[in-house]
Amino acid sequence: PDWAKASISVFPSGHVISEFKRETKNIGAGDMAYVVGVFKMLMGNQKNVPFVHTGHIASMADGETVRTEDWTDKRKSKDSSRRTISIHGYMVQVNTLERSSGSPVFVRRSLESKNHFLERDDSSAHLVKSWQYGSVWLLGLWHGAFESGLKDVDLNVGMGICVPATRIMEVLDGKELTEMRKQADEKTQEKTVVKLQRGKTKSLSGDDILKRMLATPPDPKAKKSAGT
Repeated sequence: PDWAKASISVFPSGHVISEFKRETKNIGAGDMAYVVGVFKMLMGNQKNVPFVHTGHIASMADGETVRTEDWTDKRKSKDSSRRTISIHGYMVQVNTLERSSGSPVFVRRSLESKNHFLERDDSSAHLVKSWQYGSVWLLGLWHGAFESGLKDVDLNVGMGICVPATRIMEVLDGKELTEMRKQADEKTQEKTVVKLQRGKTKSLSGDDILKRMLATPPDPKAKKSAGT
């Protein structure tokens, strides 16, 4: 593909869920969640065709860890002896497809609305609470889904784990990637340095210019005009 013609969209960092924003926005279990990925049968030839899988947060699983396959292990995933590791994450109930790992997971906050409702046969008003959909936030990245556990059946049970967005920011702000961005910026600056447009003659210092002026005889025309 011609990556020079590729266009990208940047998600604002202000809408990345942090621990503080998660608490102040009251984001938790039951809120709508979206996993945005691709469908391998229709990825698109001219551009990526996004597929949105809709579900909800099942549990924030605070303080808990989940066992998952170690993705750094080079052995095949079907090997029962493949290593496992424990990771922190949010539990999201959504049906996803293969190759969804790494897809962004968004959450839509719920807004509580309080209204007074007046019954027809009753003059008294009742306070009724309702919920509305609010703004969209980046919850994290889709890691993977639990399987049914049935022999010879690769079935997604509709429950998976989302790596928190705070972990993403920790990696981006880490020493290694920070140094890589710094080196890339330095290379870009080297290409944009303004160069002096010097001629082929050697540049003269102040003393050289004074010596040349003293050694140059006066112009006769200039001397004649000065005496008249």
